[in-house]
Amino acid sequence: MRFQAGSVPRIDLLKPAAMHFVERVLGTDKTDKVTISLVPYAGQVNPGPRMFELLGGVRMHGESSCLEITSDDFSGLEVPSGSTEQVPHFMNWTIAWDFMDWGWCPQDDTSILPLSNDPAALKEAIEGMRLHDGTGTAYAVKWGLALLDPSSRDIITKLRDEGIASPVSDGRPAEYDADVRKILVLMTDGKITEQQRPRFNSGVLWIDQDGSSKQVKPVVSFVEGASVTPSNGFTALANIHKALADYSGPQGARDIVLPSPLGTLQTHSDNHLGTIKKLRDKFEELETNYDEVVWDYDLILSPKDGKEALEVKKNGERVPLGDVMETLQFGYVDHFDLNGDSDGDGGPDAGVELNNQRNHRNESAKADFRKDLSSVGMNISRFKKLCAAAKDSEIEIFTIAFEAPEAAQQQMKNCASGTSNEEKSAYYFQVNESDGGTLDAAFNEIAASIAKLRLTQ
Repeated sequence: MRFQAGSVPRIDLLKPAAMHFVERVLGTDKTDKVTISLVPYAGQVNPGPRMFELLGGVRMHGESSCLEITSDDFSGLEVPSGSTEQVPHFMNWTIAWDFMDWGWCPQDDTSILPLSNDPAALKEAIEGMRLHDGTGTAYAVKWGLALLDPSSRDIITKLRDEGIASPVSDGRPAEYDADVRKILVLMTDGKITEQQRPRFNSGVLWIDQDGSSKQVKPVVSFVEGASVTPSNGFTALANIHKALADYSGPQGARDIVLPSPLGTLQTHSDNHLGTIKKLRDKFEELETNYDEVVWDYDLILSPKDGKEALEVKKNGERVPLGDVMETLQFGYVDHFDLNGDSDGDGGPDAGVELNNQRNHRNESAKADFRKDLSSVGMNISRFKKLCAAAKDSEIEIFTIAFEAPEAAQQQMKNCASGTSNEEKSAYYFQVNESDGGTLDAAFNEIAASIAKLRLTQ
């Protein structure tokens, strides 16, 4: 949705069309007959901080609230329950600052709005949606179907009692054999992508070989509590310095385990880089660049108020961590406490952001920072199984492929209700502005179809 349809950004066409859909389905007044769940999605789906908590999510950062979904979760329509792990705060592709916010997982202000019958609240949520990275259509379908499945009723009850879900959502989602219609409306403008994750869950220190963020090699993944952040950065550097000083084994080999005061460290490098020597050279460079460099290893384990395990001074003034890191040509990526270039101005934090994106480093370094959680093929297979299971449960599925590539068009058509092309024509909509089609017209047809029968959910 970051790209344009004609001369208009796609997201600017989606929002009014979706808001008109809400008006047509709910009317201008609240109704107790219908509730709508809004499920924004990017690479993943954010169920919202409270639902994340109710599902047992273990929070590792405060930027968003996506819950990892397991293979078993994709085998049925039930609410996800196979994992309590939080999705890291990261990007994989480049960002379009005009339309997007940072994150593979949408941030909390672009999270699920569950079972609402309030047109104003739904339209406000639609208007406030921001784009994020990735196209996790299988995840969107999983969450959309879970909010139609009776397994989510206990959670919805709690959300209703707390004013997050609608007061009329008592007893919803209803059983499948109740006198209700359960409807999923799915729209995409892109094909399903792979699910990638940061390779390291805690901080990763890298050394910049030539002063360019495009030449990055991770050097050390830290033990818990030792990642380089503004709060413990000097301690982390002192920990590495101590481990290097004590190390006398092979230098430059891949995956060297280094004993350290905080546990163990492990280097990750190509053999020819001479990792240990390179790191030692950088610390020596630090000594020559500043007037005073004091290492106090005792403070690694027992810090004292106002004292760090490393103190660097220039002209009598303490040197901040950022300047020390720049001298060392070190940077860090901390996926659980990421300070990205949030305003897009290329400021001092841009190096963190650039090195968290595949597009800003050599393709050969991709494996250094990313791992595949699931392939495109696996995610397509999961998507197909969910669509089939939904139709087996008599959930009606309307789909829209908006300015979408051929693969995405076929995925949407296959998922839509109906078996023959004639039947699917009432459930699948291919919209291209260049052909005179509009999202508003597609949503209007879907709303008209929904209104043909009296809804009780």
